[in-house]
Amino acid sequence: MDASEPRLFGIVPTFRRPEELAVSLRVSADQSRPLDVLYVVDNSDLPENERAVASYVELGHAAHYLRMPENRGPAGAIAFAMDRIGDEASNDDWIVLLDDDDPLPDRSILADLLASGREMLARDRRLAAVGVRGAIMDWRRARLLRVDGSEAGYAAVDYLWSNWAPFYRVGPALAVGGYASELFFGFEELEFGLRLRAAGYSLYVFDANRRRPRPERNRTPDPKRGLDPLDWRRYYSLRNLIHILRTNGYSATAARVALVRGIGKPLANLPVTPRLALAHLRRNLAAIDDGWRGRLGRTLEPDGSRRAMKTSIDASLRGGS
Repeated sequence: MDASEPRLFGIVPTFRRPEELAVSLRVSADQSRPLDVLYVVDNSDLPENERAVASYVELGHAAHYLRMPENRGPAGAIAFAMDRIGDEASNDDWIVLLDDDDPLPDRSILADLLASGREMLARDRRLAAVGVRGAIMDWRRARLLRVDGSEAGYAAVDYLWSNWAPFYRVGPALAVGGYASELFFGFEELEFGLRLRAAGYSLYVFDANRRRPRPERNRTPDPKRGLDPLDWRRYYSLRNLIHILRTNGYSATAARVALVRGIGKPLANLPVTPRLALAHLRRNLAAIDDGWRGRLGRTLEPDGSRRAMKTSIDASLRGGS
């Protein structure tokens, strides 16, 4: 690699998905522009995960397997890896976030995004990140308005979707303190993007129309009147959204989210499914109280459900309980 070429560091947080992780690493190893160093952060301490990383290294790639002493969620895992990367990276190097269960969609995506990032950096020296998909925050309604890059070029956003290989410049990422590990799970990428924007940095999405579509499960579900089965992810999504709204000066919006999404929907379903509605109401009240008080971290134990993270978060933004 040319000495002037920025290095590319990858981060993969993982938790109890050894088969999916092995597939994701094999796909990453086949990129036309490979990672310079990969960090796999294991929240579950599974020997199979360490073996998957060893197989990746055997293919000729550099990687570090980081075993967490306890489950700190994707937010904690990414924060931990970013700290490690800061010890060996320069400000103009890049960090790309990868998924353990959502492999990269084509062989050229890392090369394309790296080229896009370097092109955009020449136009905007305050560039912090580039990606394929992102959103703008509608603070009044607490909704994320999805933005895709167009064939015409790029579009500015407030945050980048974490499961679409967002690229972050090392300098800006570390200047604002990296990921907020205390969020544990849910909207950690939103909080990070908003912090970068508040510090005066720019985030952009690029021509997503050239990308292969992700599987159907990553599409935003239609809002429903009924209640889904109780899911620990919804607790964290509601708690963290309220926390983010309040810390950004939107307490009135946070209160509206708490009343409408956290309390109103379970109460509306009480005559139909009383036991489920009460369970949702109790869980939501705990999330509201924790979010309002700033009681963060791993306050609710994950139950092992493996539904897509993005689906659960998107549902909460569309008014799901």
